Amino acid sequence: MKTSFTDDPKDFSVGGEQVNITHASQYVILDALEESSGEPYRKYLSKIPFKNRVLITRKNLSAEAEKNVKTIFSEVILVENYYLSAAVEEIIVSLHKKSPIKRILTEATEEFDIMRAADLREYLRIEGQNSKSALAFRDKVVMKQLVEEHRFSVPGFNSTNTGLDLIRFIDKHGFPVIVKPRNGLGSVKTTVLTNEGELREFLKANYNCEAFSNLMVESFIQGEVYHVDGVCQNDLIVSWPSRYINSCLEMAVDRKMLGSHLLSKTNPLTQRLKRYAEGLIPLFPIPPQTPFHLEVFITENSQDIIFCEIASRVGGHINNNWKQGLGIDLEQFYYDAQCGIEHRFEAGYKEEPEYIPGWLLFPVRVNQTIEYIEPICPFDFCTNYEVLMKVGDRAESVLGIWSNLAKIQILATSEDDFAIKAEKVRVWFENTLRYKPLSVTNTFDDKVESYTQPKSESGFQSMKAVIDSLHH
Repeated sequence: MKTSFTDDPKDFSVGGEQVNITHASQYVILDALEESSGEPYRKYLSKIPFKNRVLITRKNLSAEAEKNVKTIFSEVILVENYYLSAAVEEIIVSLHKKSPIKRILTEATEEFDIMRAADLREYLRIEGQNSKSALAFRDKVVMKQLVEEHRFSVPGFNSTNTGLDLIRFIDKHGFPVIVKPRNGLGSVKTTVLTNEGELREFLKANYNCEAFSNLMVESFIQGEVYHVDGVCQNDLIVSWPSRYINSCLEMAVDRKMLGSHLLSKTNPLTQRLKRYAEGLIPLFPIPPQTPFHLEVFITENSQDIIFCEIASRVGGHINNNWKQGLGIDLEQFYYDAQCGIEHRFEAGYKEEPEYIPGWLLFPVRVNQTIEYIEPICPFDFCTNYEVLMKVGDRAESVLGIWSNLAKIQILATSEDDFAIKAEKVRVWFENTLRYKPLSVTNTFDDKVESYTQPKSESGFQSMKAVIDSLHH
């Protein structure tokens, strides 16, 4: 896609369409707006003057989203094939030449644009997270090498450039193993291999040398998955651990409900996990201000902590837990940090949670049409209920952890109370939900890839394309 300028230094065209930049493009945000109308930016970027906000996003936004973002950003630039097109980079370089960019921002819980934004900042000498830092938080081999070098426990792991690399790893470490993209997310394109037969079928599925070039393999760890979230502000690290109900992998592969809740201050793991995180984080090339999302395994027998992965962003669905439990808005912190604004914690900030907030996500079943889904949650302990699909929608396939029917936020008095309430919600939701079978046969493999019929079809098709590209 060609970007060209007219005689006016602030006018240029994208794909043949004229774009008129009427204000200095000081703060540019990259966001495909897959699951949002952009409304949160109205609050989160309120400290930045309207005239200095520019959004670069995908074409084919819904009419509602496109209308809304134009009331939040002074300029909105729509890019065809947003995820895979280098037009995004060309546009930003061109913008910077005509009107210097002060900051490049990415969406708080999204990872697609982290490396893209970091590379652009480094090339254009713009403040913010650089390429070395972003790579350490995005590439699962790089991060595990760093952690292992500092004598933290990690699963056995290696990059795989050919099928033989995978065979060699299994010969050394045995089954089961997990194969996934080095820069993957949401357990998409993640495969668990438990025996020689599964390995044989996996290797036969057109996995040539090129396909293996961006994959890694690691030993499967038997245990529970916990996450520690927090913020770094210069030398200050604020953190708190949470427990997953099931795992992202179990949701993506087995279509199990996924959930998470903060740990109580009396849980013996709370201080262990806080100390672990606060010892690990300084080893990474972290920006002066950043949130983080760390995932670890707790082994079944020995209760050892084993590193899983880490991200320099806000964990998905985590923010409401932190706002309710600790009085900290992680997403506001993220945007303040990216804008170069020193975040001030609100007066309501708590050092430990008084209540136990948490959330549940209910995945859609593949190859079925929704006949009925409850529009209202009957429980007063549920502080938010979002219905993500409607009657008549069907899932021809599913895309990792993003293919969901509903999300429910729960507020409990203790971890045991949360477990009781979560089970009550699960039984209610699953008993009231009704599907009717589809008349066509699904040709997708539900255990390899999950993709739901989206609110914005063209948007999720582009996401699916970039997920596929993670192999290459």
